[in-house]
Amino acid sequence: MRFRDNNLFINTVLLGGTTEEKIRAAAEAGFGQIEIWRQDIEAAGGNPAEIARQLKHHSLGLTDYQVLLDIDGAPDGMQKQKRKEALAMLDIAVALGATTLLAPASTHPDCIAERETDDLYWLAREAAKRDLRVAFEAMAWSTHINTTNAAWRCVEQINEPNLGLVTDAFHIFARNRTVADLAGIPMNKIFLVQLSDLQALPTSEEVKETARHHRLLPGEGNFPLQSLLNYLAANRYSGPLGLEVFSDMLSHKPPREVAGEAMQALRMRSLGPIKRLIPQNGRPMHNAPLRQIVGVGVVLGDAVIPDGDIVRLPAPAHLKFRLCNMGKQKVQQCLTLFFAQFDNPRGKAFVNKQRLFAADRMGTHDRVE
Repeated sequence: MRFRDNNLFINTVLLGGTTEEKIRAAAEAGFGQIEIWRQDIEAAGGNPAEIARQLKHHSLGLTDYQVLLDIDGAPDGMQKQKRKEALAMLDIAVALGATTLLAPASTHPDCIAERETDDLYWLAREAAKRDLRVAFEAMAWSTHINTTNAAWRCVEQINEPNLGLVTDAFHIFARNRTVADLAGIPMNKIFLVQLSDLQALPTSEEVKETARHHRLLPGEGNFPLQSLLNYLAANRYSGPLGLEVFSDMLSHKPPREVAGEAMQALRMRSLGPIKRLIPQNGRPMHNAPLRQIVGVGVVLGDAVIPDGDIVRLPAPAHLKFRLCNMGKQKVQQCLTLFFAQFDNPRGKAFVNKQRLFAADRMGTHDRVE
């Protein structure tokens, strides 16, 4: 099953409610990580330590802390302030327990192309001092670096081990581009993959408005998401995989409901339909979304039925159904079942005559269908 071992995440921008409600909803839906915004930190009183405590309580990791805007190619009057802002965000990322800071390519109209790589190099080096990574993202309306392969050329030129890419399905497919943009990019340099969907491609004038307000969950639109997922699976992508869906409609619904819908959409699109699963955080829950409970006769590491207790099948009916042959066949079956079920060779049914104590019954957390 593809992406079985990838961390699945949800971007909090999809969820309404307080920061605490978003965290709880993501955990209850079975996500293993979230992408969190600095607006979430500010809404929680600006206390990253408290957010870190809540994340630990709900067994949630952080895919990244976001979003550092317009750091690359900042004009003269902005560069000093942008670097100060970057240092502050890096320090907050450490306090949160994050491993990655997300920085999209500049959308500032006065962005200086010749400075972009220098600024990103500076950011990567500052992040490395704090044992952090920088995930660089080409957005469809970025001033200069607005395709994934353009972002990769920049990352490749800088050649810092902690600098990698964000692959966002929206910014690929909304520009009517394909997964060919990922050709030649090592999978370990893709730090995370964000999925969303659209019914129809926006015009260049509509793309920013659509991206920020009208994205859909995977499977609700016509993006060729399978081409992206097939490419990632074929190349053994093992990083975080999740949802970044800006949706005014969904963000006004209860966060718990939306998180459940989001996980279902992500699971169906990336993992495929699975009948019975358990959540990545290991907590029991109904119809949990991440990995199978039963596989090859094993339930959570223990055998379902020991091989030695499995009854052999009756002898095959290979004789013609004449009277004497039927008798012979019956004798063969009795012999077969007798040795496997010597305690009850005649196959009498005792189930309806026995009662179980209440404590022996299955409970809600037994994870058995």
